Amino acid sequence: MSMKNFLYRSLIAPFTSVERSILYLCTFFGQFGFTGLLVYFAFDLASMDLKAVLGFFSGKFIFSNLFFLPMLFIIVQRSKTPLVFMALVITQLLAMAALFYNKDLFNSGIFGDTFFVGVILSFVTEPFWVIYHYLMLKLTSAENRGHEVSVAELGLQIGSAVGALGAGMMLTFMPGYIFPIFAGFLMIVPTSLLSILSTQNFEPPSAAEAQTSFLAPYIVLFQQWRLSLATIMQGVLEGLTVYYAPLWMKLLGFSAIIMSSLTSAKLIARILISPLTGHLFEKKNREELKLGSAIYIISWLPWLVLSNAVSFIISSVLWSLYNHLIKVGLDGRWYDNQTMDGMATREVAMGIGRVLALLTVAPLIIISPFIFFIGAIGAGFVFLATSYVLKK
Repeated sequence: MSMKNFLYRSLIAPFTSVERSILYLCTFFGQFGFTGLLVYFAFDLASMDLKAVLGFFSGKFIFSNLFFLPMLFIIVQRSKTPLVFMALVITQLLAMAALFYNKDLFNSGIFGDTFFVGVILSFVTEPFWVIYHYLMLKLTSAENRGHEVSVAELGLQIGSAVGALGAGMMLTFMPGYIFPIFAGFLMIVPTSLLSILSTQNFEPPSAAEAQTSFLAPYIVLFQQWRLSLATIMQGVLEGLTVYYAPLWMKLLGFSAIIMSSLTSAKLIARILISPLTGHLFEKKNREELKLGSAIYIISWLPWLVLSNAVSFIISSVLWSLYNHLIKVGLDGRWYDNQTMDGMATREVAMGIGRVLALLTVAPLIIISPFIFFIGAIGAGFVFLATSYVLKK
């Protein structure tokens, strides 16, 4: 492939569709709001104790990924009317109202209360992801899916970095409820725009799709066990680096604003790796997954020999690289299936991974930060092994 063709396929071709361009823009804002909300609540609750944090993430991940989000995917797949997308937006609005009606629960520090906060937040965030994945299934093309998914993931990663920065700044300089309201608004607006786009791309379900069982995601989990296993480990790694490692770093003395301050470096790293990631995915030999797992493992090694400050900088940038490579590699394979029940299965697998990390590795943050560090590296080697199990 010539360099000219490579650059066209990776940087220009994904934007030749107006609908995909709108999707990419909404992806950025939706992920900004999503990450901002999760980081804000996680840091706010971390000022109490581990039980509050575990309650919040348990409510969010157990309810969202294992039950609520898979159910929404099946509802959309079975739906005979595009009004289902409007209903998802209304769900978000009602959930935002419920979230702040119950805002006193944020400061209770009780596991059950923070678990409930995580459940309510799921109704704010998950409608966006259902519509996002629905459009990714509809709008990505078979001939250039790797680069199109890579651009979408780049939008997600940029939104995630900016959302974390915003949450860190607000926690430092203006604690309160202004940022959660703003972040929630940034989820509802792109969800509304994508619901209109989904309505335009809506196709009535086939007879088989209309009868899809709500148990289908859990059945497909075993039917496609190789891809599901790799996705479970993806959820473990994502949980460790995106949601739980910041709590570990807080114990090491880093503030919220410092942990959110490397936005520019992380964005540059993601932009540079994006064309290569799409190219590796198109080769269909799992190179993007192997490279991503290697970068993940290496990302923890600086903590053994360098100061915490320098290690933090290196790890943050490397986490951006590995995350992009793995997400494109696995999400692209789920999109190849082109079914909503397949995407529901992906969410179940991700949820299992996040909960596994939450129950087994995250508690080590308090019990033994060093053992947490060893466990995080070990998870990288397990993911590398699962990438070899995957079919090309």
